Amino acid sequence: MEDLKARENVYLLLSIITAVGVWNIANGTQVKASSKRSVYRLYNPNAKGGDHYYTLSKYEAKTLVNLGWRWENNANPVFYSTGTVNLYVSYNPNAQSGAHNYTTNIFEQNSVLSVGWKYGAIAWKTMPSDSLPGTPAGWKIDRPMNIDNYSTQTYAYKQCTWWVYNRAKEFGINYGQYMMGNGKDWQNQAGYQVTSTPQLHSAVSFKAGQDGADATYGHVAFVEKIRSDGSILISPSGTGYSTLFSYQVLSKDQASRLRYVIGK
Repeated sequence: MEDLKARENVYLLLSIITAVGVWNIANGTQVKASSKRSVYRLYNPNAKGGDHYYTLSKYEAKTLVNLGWRWENNANPVFYSTGTVNLYVSYNPNAQSGAHNYTTNIFEQNSVLSVGWKYGAIAWKTMPSDSLPGTPAGWKIDRPMNIDNYSTQTYAYKQCTWWVYNRAKEFGINYGQYMMGNGKDWQNQAGYQVTSTPQLHSAVSFKAGQDGADATYGHVAFVEKIRSDGSILISPSGTGYSTLFSYQVLSKDQASRLRYVIGK
């Protein structure tokens, strides 16, 4: 179980960071939209199912590392803050995992703060909207994405887990909130049917390091289409993609090496 004293220290730290951010905005010292600032990502291995956190502050990141969090990307930025749109963050002190909510929607931000979420702040600046990829030539998907309705109260924004959880919901398919773990963990969750045969509208889970997946956390994607020749079209997301999500075509041989988690 995560150390309670460490959790209290995190709460205090986040409140200080928020107060500083509010002061900067009020005094006109917020970073200009045209500038570019580093965004760091950390991982909390003590939270049930794991938890990620993004911050512009390397000082905050180092403080969290001292409390047991882990650097990601070798303490280098995972991307850069640019653009004109505020991306807000809030914190749920009662959640065991998926404790941070990221949104560009100020109404959503105010809504979660009104029901007990804490430390609302501007996490970073983003572009008006993420660019979206085109469907690969010769392929069609069964249902377009309605990304405006995707929730960030379950898995962190633009994580592979966030994408699959929300994309599946568009087909009436459900996976567990918070508790599915990292991408590699989905294939090992109790209560789900798992097979090596590709299944339409299922979650395809990659082991750590498998076929280019992250060497620590693995990967998960959504199966959009299956062809009679055994090839499949999947849609993944992640901070490493230049677009909000991507498409990838896997051959029959590639598809046969993976595990498919059938939702409920």
